[in-house]
Amino acid sequence: MEFQLMSAQLALDGNFNPYLISPEWLKEQEIWSGENVRLALGAIKDGVQFQDEFTEWSVASDHLVITSTENDCGKLADHVLVRLPHTPIRSVRADFVFHSNSNEVSQTIFGSMENGPLRGLEPDLLTAGAIYHRESVRNEVRLVKGDEGVTISIHSFRQTPTVDLAKEAALAFENDKTESNAILKLFNGD
Repeated sequence: MEFQLMSAQLALDGNFNPYLISPEWLKEQEIWSGENVRLALGAIKDGVQFQDEFTEWSVASDHLVITSTENDCGKLADHVLVRLPHTPIRSVRADFVFHSNSNEVSQTIFGSMENGPLRGLEPDLLTAGAIYHRESVRNEVRLVKGDEGVTISIHSFRQTPTVDLAKEAALAFENDKTESNAILKLFNGD
């Protein structure tokens, strides 16, 4: 099936200093040296948002979110936590959003609903989802069908009462992405 990765992000829920974590600080710490960095227009409550062509950062007093389909967000977050080892982190969430315009994908995933109990209703939007746990990770899969095709979002959530657990959760980002791709294959019968 043809799915395209539209978004990949790592969100850390904790206490951050948006005045400290800046493009300049990230460069000085040899964590990230974005080129042609742009600051977000408009005010972000208690925080700042900046990006280059490949990576977007959102830093507020209660979160750090790194978004990139090109870079390993987990390694970037780990490098921040190594430099700020006393930062309290409550949880870490990896989010991946995939999209397909394929009618075949739509029929495979939602055909039984449309041709079965929903026949004749012509819904504007169809959704389905599942939540499952593996070890200490809560995973959520959401499927949405609308006029623009099918979107599948996959979220992996970990409680992280210590910085070491937060670093471990951040470094699991690429494994979470691999598992997300494996979940997509389930819809193809692979």
